[in-house]
Amino acid sequence: MKPSFLIGRARAITCLLIFGLPIIAQAESSVWTNVRSYEPKTPLMRESITLEDAIKRTLADNPNLHEFEFRQQVLAGETKTAGLKPGLIAGVELENFLGTGEVSGLKELEMTLTLSSVIQLDNKPAARLGVLSARREQQDVEKKIRTLDLLGELNRRYIHVLSLQALLAVTKEAEALARYTLEAVSKRVEAGASPLLEQKRALSALAQSQLDVDVTKQNLRFAIRSLAIMWGEPNPSFRRVEGKLFVFQETASFNALSMAIQNSPHIDLFAQQSRVQSAQLRLVQAGNRPDIEWSAGIRRIQGIDETAFVAGVSVPLFQKQRNLGEYEAQKARLDLIEQQKQSDVRNLLHSV
Repeated sequence: MKPSFLIGRARAITCLLIFGLPIIAQAESSVWTNVRSYEPKTPLMRESITLEDAIKRTLADNPNLHEFEFRQQVLAGETKTAGLKPGLIAGVELENFLGTGEVSGLKELEMTLTLSSVIQLDNKPAARLGVLSARREQQDVEKKIRTLDLLGELNRRYIHVLSLQALLAVTKEAEALARYTLEAVSKRVEAGASPLLEQKRALSALAQSQLDVDVTKQNLRFAIRSLAIMWGEPNPSFRRVEGKLFVFQETASFNALSMAIQNSPHIDLFAQQSRVQSAQLRLVQAGNRPDIEWSAGIRRIQGIDETAFVAGVSVPLFQKQRNLGEYEAQKARLDLIEQQKQSDVRNLLHSV
């Protein structure tokens, strides 16, 4: 991970911890108990929505979260494959036929029927299943991170709509004040108490305030649409959002924020990556013991009209030495993950 990326991620997490989580927490308890029972229906136009409604819709309908269901299905299929025992291979071998002289035709035919397979040593299937189990746990953490990132972005867009609603109220007040000022100045101009220039200035101020109202309304429509896109609704079914923009909860202490960072899913992801890499390392170590290939069968010797059994075993040599490079690479990746974790924690604490 590049330093600039880590710093950006650190700032995002810190902002979420300080500003986003208090607002999200107000709606969190009821959302998580009701989101599974939420079934999206054809949206009906309503005047406003709450943050709880927005969170519930996002968690139910955002495709960035649904992809994890398919990723889990992929792992489930790979788990079934990894747990299979080596299969049996049936073979037929024909020798000494359709030749010349003594081996012409089928007189000296030798036909061998065999079964062969592999004996896996050092419990390799369990090692493969261990890797997949660790990857499954890692995906759970990645889903939590994706959920937090989505809620953070949802929170940002929700607050942006709130701020534009407040700005619209201010611009409307400014428009009303400009209109009142124009009326007052016009009366003074008609009475000859003020020059015509003052009336034109007041008229210009009213036009500017009306333009500000129109621009703010347009920005508010864009912001509401951007918020609704979070749960896949291109045409928003609401006109405004509910919330108090200028009500802040007490800021958490540095120690509390530091503890929250240490226990955050973003840091837990490194622990899960370490577990996956450790499982990969155990799988590589299991590969140090080579598998034994065996075969057994029966051979028919046509020339002497006899039958005999055949068997064979083969074992790769020097497997541990050939596996050394892969072991060192996996070990280095494991050490790198720990180093990245320490660096990320330090950057997060620095941003606080």
